[in-house]
Amino acid sequence: MKILILGAAGHGKDEFAELLKKYHGFKFTSSSLFCLDALFPVLAHVNGYGCKPEAFKDRDDNRMLWKGLIKLINYADKSALAKLILVDNDIYVGMRDNEEYLAAAPLFDITYWIDARFRVPKIDPSLNIAFDSTSMVLIPNNGTKLELENIVKSLKFP
Repeated sequence: MKILILGAAGHGKDEFAELLKKYHGFKFTSSSLFCLDALFPVLAHVNGYGCKPEAFKDRDDNRMLWKGLIKLINYADKSALAKLILVDNDIYVGMRDNEEYLAAAPLFDITYWIDARFRVPKIDPSLNIAFDSTSMVLIPNNGTKLELENIVKSLKFP
């Protein structure tokens, strides 16, 4: 089973993936961590980072730069990063670009949209994918961590 997890920054996508791993045994690596090795030389040059953890920690303030660099990874094949991530993982967390989503969507068995807009009402300019109720499963994440955990526990997979 291959899973795509989408949603705005700070809405709990990685937390949802960690819970899928814990309760259902799925494998995942944060897409930001996955890309860090390839992106670090440019990030270090542009922002003066001295180490990868520094660049990773600051990614929220540089989402548009990260998105632009990922677009370069996906230049010839819009689904390239998704294919690379899925070699060793069951889950891709945090795709940001609609063209990449449209190209990669057939690679996934299910797409979850994590929505915490009532708890985290910030705008995410790096995300240009819109929720689509015909192709995505909405996971509300406006409550407690325990509520999200109970949602994940209740999910059924073949």
